[in-house]
Amino acid sequence: MTVVAMEEGGLFIHSPIAPTEECLRLVRELEEMHGRVKYIVLPTTAVEHKITFGPFAKRFPDAEIFAARRQWSFPLNLPLSFLGLFPRKATPLTEDGDYPWKSEFEMAELNLTVGIGPFVETAFFHKPTRTLLVTDTCFMIPETPPEVCEVDPTPLLKRARDDKNDGLVMAKDTQENRIKGWWKTILFSIFFQPSSVEFDITEYPTALVWRDDKWIEKVKQVQNKLLVAPILQVLVFSRDPNGTLEYMRKLCSWNFQRIIPAHFTAPVEATPRDLKRAAAFLLEDEAVSEETRRKWAVPGWSDLLEMSAETFEKLTADPKKVRAREAADPAARMRRRRQQQRQSKGSDYPDSELELLRNLTAFLTATGIAGSKPTKE
Repeated sequence: MTVVAMEEGGLFIHSPIAPTEECLRLVRELEEMHGRVKYIVLPTTAVEHKITFGPFAKRFPDAEIFAARRQWSFPLNLPLSFLGLFPRKATPLTEDGDYPWKSEFEMAELNLTVGIGPFVETAFFHKPTRTLLVTDTCFMIPETPPEVCEVDPTPLLKRARDDKNDGLVMAKDTQENRIKGWWKTILFSIFFQPSSVEFDITEYPTALVWRDDKWIEKVKQVQNKLLVAPILQVLVFSRDPNGTLEYMRKLCSWNFQRIIPAHFTAPVEATPRDLKRAAAFLLEDEAVSEETRRKWAVPGWSDLLEMSAETFEKLTADPKKVRAREAADPAARMRRRRQQQRQSKGSDYPDSELELLRNLTAFLTATGIAGSKPTKE
């Protein structure tokens, strides 16, 4: 969830989470400083975000509520008002809509059909702070666990075990084991079934055995860089790579300097060039048209400005001073790493970890659940 203090006064809530006592206390504190909650926005059709929208909106009955178009549910396609909004109705979000926040935000909509239902996400560009708000479009995975995971490290310590010999209940509480548990959590959250894991009922109570250490390098491969989730790469965006690239191209036309996604770490220091690198996998799809490729290849103003700044830095930089600055400034190291990542080629994810998702996509496509994959026109 992201809260924006509007210049006119009041709060803009993007992708609200469950209205726990702690969450509501923090929002009330912001209301005291910036005014009441005015707008609550559900920017996606994804169920994990939609399920908390109604309960949160109920706690702020005077706020105007908005939702991405084409909301749906399964197995019964119930109206959005049935998910905790009744009797209120949410105003649908469209790119050309006349909204009360229009002076501060620009919007872009990704509108895909994935077999049995739509995948819709509306991104927001907050112009005063040059911040891009997205839901599932991209994310960045940190090396260390988020602070909230360290409040009660029990789940991390349970996942840190390689087998039952590492503890019947959980591993020993050390920072090393907390990070190990976090790294394994990353693999399960983005790949569902890491290739290094085997299910073995004789290993009760863990039931999972990590049979090698190859997973460690695989985790390192996906950390500290802007990424598109594997399931979106393989299953969702592949249904319409041309439409997805057009959506990404619009996002990259905005001169943002940070991204706030709904998952993992935030805010992420990133520019349009970082997002273009993260979306480059789409160009490998044979269904991408030549027109789309030509549009994508044209650099925007933000690309030209950033490339000029990097070229000037290379020409004038003293290598010793650069290394000293990076040693003292983690942000400088991150900028250097981002530059190296832009120049690197190849997949963001290990092929061994994508096998399950590819097989799942093939099954869902064959059965018609995920719809058909487009071919080149």
